[in-house]
Amino acid sequence: MRSGSPVDAAPDDARVNVERKGDAVAVSDAAAAGGRHSLRVVDAPGLQHVFNPHVVYTPQYVDGTARCAFDLRVEEGAVMYHEWRDWSQPSYLVGPSLWIQQGQPQVPGQPPRTFAELAFGSPQFHRLTWVGFISNADARTVFYIDNLKLSCAAH
Repeated sequence: MRSGSPVDAAPDDARVNVERKGDAVAVSDAAAAGGRHSLRVVDAPGLQHVFNPHVVYTPQYVDGTARCAFDLRVEEGAVMYHEWRDWSQPSYLVGPSLWIQQGQPQVPGQPPRTFAELAFGSPQFHRLTWVGFISNADARTVFYIDNLKLSCAAH
């Protein structure tokens, strides 16, 4: 996924959810793992929904093996989670997810560790229709996403 958006604009290839109360999601030239730009996610205290701000990509992968790779820079206090969802039903199903808290990756229900694969949150998860990066802090925090690659290969 590549955004052609200018600095300080929302990415043109994703849906951004912000409350405009100090929170933001925008292309930035402040920190990049590769190239000149990254996606900056800024959280703020006192938002109506703790899951804002968040940015969502909406692939429609029904068959094959999906892969998501990205570089992540988290600043102090950031609480970020990355989750895959299947919205093909009224109540979404959770696929793989991970949390970054206190600078450490965490799998829900497990202590921080290094991992190669993530299990699905729901055994009924079959379609990848939603890939989200969510800031879940109730404070002024920042994280950056760069070099995002989302793909699906045939079985």
